[in-house]
Amino acid sequence: MSSRAPSPAAPGRAASDPLSGWERLKLDRLAMLSLGVLLLSALACFLVPPLMEAARNTTSASTYAPPGTEVSAMGGGVYRAWLGTDASGRDVLYRVLSGGRVSLVVGLCAAAVSLFIGTLVGMTAGFYGGKVDSFLMRLVDVLYANPRVLFVLILISALTGPLSLGINEARAAAEARGWDTVRQWVDGAIPYQRTLILIFCLGVIEWLTMARIVRGQVLVLKEQQFIAAARVLGQSRWKIMVRHLLPNLWTVILTYLTLTVPVVVLDESFLSFLGLGIEEPASSWGTLLKEGAGAVNPLISRWWLLVTPGVAMGLTLLALNFLGDALRDAFDVR
Repeated sequence: MSSRAPSPAAPGRAASDPLSGWERLKLDRLAMLSLGVLLLSALACFLVPPLMEAARNTTSASTYAPPGTEVSAMGGGVYRAWLGTDASGRDVLYRVLSGGRVSLVVGLCAAAVSLFIGTLVGMTAGFYGGKVDSFLMRLVDVLYANPRVLFVLILISALTGPLSLGINEARAAAEARGWDTVRQWVDGAIPYQRTLILIFCLGVIEWLTMARIVRGQVLVLKEQQFIAAARVLGQSRWKIMVRHLLPNLWTVILTYLTLTVPVVVLDESFLSFLGLGIEEPASSWGTLLKEGAGAVNPLISRWWLLVTPGVAMGLTLLALNFLGDALRDAFDVR
């Protein structure tokens, strides 16, 4: 017995359409261009900073140097700041690429958390129906009615204390038992505890749309003949959801995952811009935009501090949105 839905009802292929979803996606030039921009952005953010001179990650006396200035770092080393320097004399190009890495990691990880929660809730509500469906969908409605930013702020305030306490207890336990490697890992996580909290909080609030979309697809798929055959064969509900429903949902999940990442990145950037998100020593596009906005004034225009992270974030988010729209059009032609 095949766990795939029949061709006429399969998401992503119309009855009169001879092309598959991937074939339609490959024919979309804007989608391919967006995919290229995303790959270039990811490679630049993750691979280029470790290959750059160490001096670019240090301060210098050349504060607010315009693009193209030759800079001498405090710890030694000379480099050309192609995108200028900031208030501490640090290379803007290095900081934008490093900040992009943090923003992309937060976006992808938080989107993965939302994918897991939304898929689980949507499949459960759609497959079980009845009171389970009513309860879960009313919960979604209640969460939709609350401002997302306010909910994130409440979660951050509630989790910061317990997480700090847990990290300190883990560090003390590792020291008591002589686990130097574990202690080093804990010490390395201390500066990034706000980032971990932000990933969790953003993932917790961004699953609502995913849950509704998955529920709608499950309501259609569970009436198909292959689900009825699985029930006749005595398969459990959990087995039917995992082995038969989930493989028919992956294109929808992938599409809305692509659309969730830019929303998470925007939320993180907004919180960081307000000083409530990523903290030093880490930096993101949001923190760089905050610093750039503070450095621009009517008397002196240090435009490169604001334009550079803004262009980098804007191009990446546009590419993600265009790719998500193309995936939706390719796999859901109906």
